[in-house]
Amino acid sequence: HAAPEMNGIVVVGPNDVSGVTDQNTCTALPDTVQQAACMEIYFRHIAHTEPFPTARDIFADIAVRYPNSCHTFAHDLGKNAYAATLKDTLPDIGEEASSCGYGLWHGFTTALQSEHGIAASKDFCASLEGTTEELMHANRRNCYHGIGIGLIPDPPPPELWGKFQSLVDPALDICDPIPGDEYYKDRCISGVFHAMNVYMEAKQYGFIFDEDSLALCAQQRPAYQNTCFTTFTAAVPALLDFDLKRTVALLRTSVPPPLFAEIFKVAAVIFVDADASVEDIGSFIHEC
Repeated sequence: HAAPEMNGIVVVGPNDVSGVTDQNTCTALPDTVQQAACMEIYFRHIAHTEPFPTARDIFADIAVRYPNSCHTFAHDLGKNAYAATLKDTLPDIGEEASSCGYGLWHGFTTALQSEHGIAASKDFCASLEGTTEELMHANRRNCYHGIGIGLIPDPPPPELWGKFQSLVDPALDICDPIPGDEYYKDRCISGVFHAMNVYMEAKQYGFIFDEDSLALCAQQRPAYQNTCFTTFTAAVPALLDFDLKRTVALLRTSVPPPLFAEIFKVAAVIFVDADASVEDIGSFIHEC
């Protein structure tokens, strides 16, 4: 145990979500980080066992209390929603469809394509409507993003651990021919890189996010580079302890000059989101 001061809940077994069945198990833990990690296990159990209305109500409660886990909760709610469609018991989803970065659609489409394949998933995304044209496009974009996430296997085959390009190339080839709005295809591609970024930040399956990771984006085909850089750059400020000068230096050496201004905007948003006060944001603007 490399860091004995750290502690947490370990659940052993393939897809075993039965370890935490009561919120009180989580709220009794001493700090909110531990509580949130525990609550993710708890809600995954709820999503596997409870009908959609029950899962949706619990989601609405815990997503507010543990906002950093909100997107994870929404993924699991989406898988619950997909299971309900198979039983023809899915009611109107409600505002949770767009909550937490549209995570519900990501979980829903990941489950859909694992069950019915990529062609059925694309057809489903193309069929989505909305009460306005803007909402229709938002639903479809996030549906395609969910397809991209689901194209990266979880877990990857052991022979592909640590082999970034071997995992992303087949997925990108599937995203490429998505018809219609060009942004739909881009959202699928961003889902592929998002899934890889999750593995890299978590140091899973032989992947790690470090100062060399942006070089992977420079190695992509030109059509994919901007989306890769946009996805990965969001993790750079935290990696460099929110040091603006180091962030600029890394992006200058890693990002092709024509893309630099657009990619730096992504990092700038992360810096502003991380600063807690007007004074801190003023200091950031001064450094810029």
